Amino acid sequence: LRSLVGSEMCIRDSPMGLLKNTELQSLNLSENNLKQLPDEIGELVTLQELNISYNELESLPQTIGSLSNLQELNLYKNSLKSLPESLQNLQELQLLWISHNKLAELPVWVSKLSKLSKLAVAFNHWTKLPESIGNISKITRRFRDSLIFIIFVKKIIQEFRHTIFF
Repeated sequence: LRSLVGSEMCIRDSPMGLLKNTELQSLNLSENNLKQLPDEIGELVTLQELNISYNELESLPQTIGSLSNLQELNLYKNSLKSLPESLQNLQELQLLWISHNKLAELPVWVSKLSKLSKLAVAFNHWTKLPESIGNISKITRRFRDSLIFIIFVKKIIQEFRHTIFF
């Protein structure tokens, strides 16, 4: 078994038995009602693609940072409030979708993911975006322009708040 699609199955708990397969390269658990991932997710060291979009995840286990071969991580449309620091260990990561969550701060270490070429960050609760994000060397122009625009708008809003008089 190299690929497993378990989307739209109304899974509430992650399928623990399936996590024992160490040859799994692609795992799609999107559009379920997952509220958490088990720590055992970190044992899927051959995993290259993980899609856990459209769930109800509020956090991720630190063990997710053990997925050293992961190239694509789709966390779109969850309820994540923060990203675990262990994600900075994912040096093979090329695509990171974190749009439509409840993230307030994008960690600086995201800009150090050297192979990252696609980063989707829209529709979060951003209060802080590191300026170094615009300098990710491999990020495609479309995604870089989006990030620069978000940073630009945030700066304008901050400056505008300081100029309002009552």
